[in-house]
Amino acid sequence: MSKNLNKLSKPELLNELSKVMSKVDGWSNLFTGLNRQNSDKRTGGLFVKDTRLQRNELTNLYVYDGMSKRVIDVKIEDMLRNKYVVTNDTDDLLIKAAKDLKFLKQLKEAITWQDVYGGSLIIMGINDGQEFEDPLNENNIKNIDFLKVYDRHQISIDSSRLYEDPKEKKYGEPEIYSISPDGGGEPFDVHETRVLRFDGAILPDCQRIENEYWGDSVYQSYYQRLKGIGNTYINIETIIEEFIIGVLHIENLPNLLQSGQGIDVLNRLSYIDMSKHIINSILLDKEEIFERISATVSGIDELITKLESSLSAVTGIPVTRLYGQSPKGLNASGQENAQIKQYYDMIEAKNEDDILDQIERFNYLLMISKEGPTKGVYYDDWKVEFPPLYTPTEKETAETKKLNAETSKIEIESGILFPGEVSNCRYGGIEYSNDIKISDSHIKMIESEEKAITEAAKNGVFSIQSEEDKNQEKEKEKEKEEKGTNNKEKGE
Repeated sequence: MSKNLNKLSKPELLNELSKVMSKVDGWSNLFTGLNRQNSDKRTGGLFVKDTRLQRNELTNLYVYDGMSKRVIDVKIEDMLRNKYVVTNDTDDLLIKAAKDLKFLKQLKEAITWQDVYGGSLIIMGINDGQEFEDPLNENNIKNIDFLKVYDRHQISIDSSRLYEDPKEKKYGEPEIYSISPDGGGEPFDVHETRVLRFDGAILPDCQRIENEYWGDSVYQSYYQRLKGIGNTYINIETIIEEFIIGVLHIENLPNLLQSGQGIDVLNRLSYIDMSKHIINSILLDKEEIFERISATVSGIDELITKLESSLSAVTGIPVTRLYGQSPKGLNASGQENAQIKQYYDMIEAKNEDDILDQIERFNYLLMISKEGPTKGVYYDDWKVEFPPLYTPTEKETAETKKLNAETSKIEIESGILFPGEVSNCRYGGIEYSNDIKISDSHIKMIESEEKAITEAAKNGVFSIQSEEDKNQEKEKEKEKEEKGTNNKEKGE
């Protein structure tokens, strides 16, 4: 039975409150509601997920909203701006073949639908004498005839057509894709060895299965910020339209409206507006007053900046790259360079994670094609590389050269490098290089010195033992001598 707190004395009341507080974990205040369920405002917020965006909504975002399109296009432009190179492809045979197949164009489209819809495929028309649904016969590839991109909504994955052996590295991945072209073409099946797959944003396995074995659209996590910035821009346009409002004071206006003279009032407003346009003046009766009221917009610029920064944070694209605006304030240039460099590092990592494997797979298949650009000749030690995106400033270049010079001086004085090696590697090419390669003559000299030392050691000219080895041998000799002395004394 609950007690009547009003009838308790102050000590008794404090005693009852202490009993209640003893049952509450953490800091709590019964009167202010601090850390009290249904009373503390801080505990009232719950995260509510957005509804999952459907294909038509994703399409509309990319096609009709400029900012939504830009957050996709900017990253892809930067990913593909410096075209990849294939090492040891000295005559650019693979690059030329890729150009003939419009590979970069298809790659850009595939990455776009990967980000917009959560996934895509590049179907490779490989001529190996097999059907599309058959595994690729790499030993019989004649050529790659064409490339075609399909977004994930044109692709069906049947759970019964996944790799089922848990001991295989492809376990749980699709083996067969069913393609239903949007253009109304004949549906067909294709084996996974004949496609280059581009997956969307990472999802937990449970949601990935719900998403038909695909990743997520980046718009799903950008959506709230895109909506916020879009609504803000619309509201600003409304404010501009109504920035200055004309106000006409008419005597006895309520009575005029009630008496059915509203039409006369509207006509009066029309005459005033007409006179303003014709003679740039306003004609008023002595009882009428006309004035202009300006809207207050102070502080809006800061709020817009905050919203733009939040979109920048969510997308990972710096404000200076996303909006084309340079940062303001002290050390703004340094901040901009640091942000851009960090962003380019992210883009380079994205290239490595998202598209490197697919580009290497494509070039590998080109190389082993018997009628392909290399006529089936497989290059040794080849790999795909992306040229660096970031160009250092003059100050950064000067600081790097100074640090390199100081390091090279120490290495020359220590005999590690020859002066000619430093000058040739740093300044002997088309551009200044940070890397130094030991010359062949230097390597031969080191090898001959090592050979001479080894031969001398064999002939007993000198020992090549380390000081530590020598000290250990001395200790062993000393112990042996002491042991021999002890044994001699015992014998006597």
